[in-house]
Amino acid sequence: MNIEDLLVENKDPLEEVVEILELQFEKKLREHLREEGRECILDRIPKIGYVQLNLRSLYTIVRSFGGYQNCSKKAGCWKRVYDKLCERHGHSRKLTDASSRLRMNYVMFLQSFEEKELKTSFHSIEK
Repeated sequence: MNIEDLLVENKDPLEEVVEILELQFEKKLREHLREEGRECILDRIPKIGYVQLNLRSLYTIVRSFGGYQNCSKKAGCWKRVYDKLCERHGHSRKLTDASSRLRMNYVMFLQSFEEKELKTSFHSIEK
């Protein structure tokens, strides 16, 4: 499905915007992983508690907590990230290893992407 297809369907405008953002994020992430020679890992998006992990949500939540480095330094931060994911996507709150799984998946799928985005943002501010 591409962006033009989404605009043609009869959907709630907010849902359309969210889907467009999801597609744009996935495209940008896939492009980044392709540059690293790791694009194929997106074919195996992990599940946590039988619910597929939404990488865009994970990324935006971690960034709202100050990014990977900040989250990793603060005690309980990854649990708070997981709580936010539970609110948004219906993950089970009963998983005892969810925080460590999230952190592992963030490193696998998103950490290098975050670092690149931060460098890009920093360089655009300098100009």
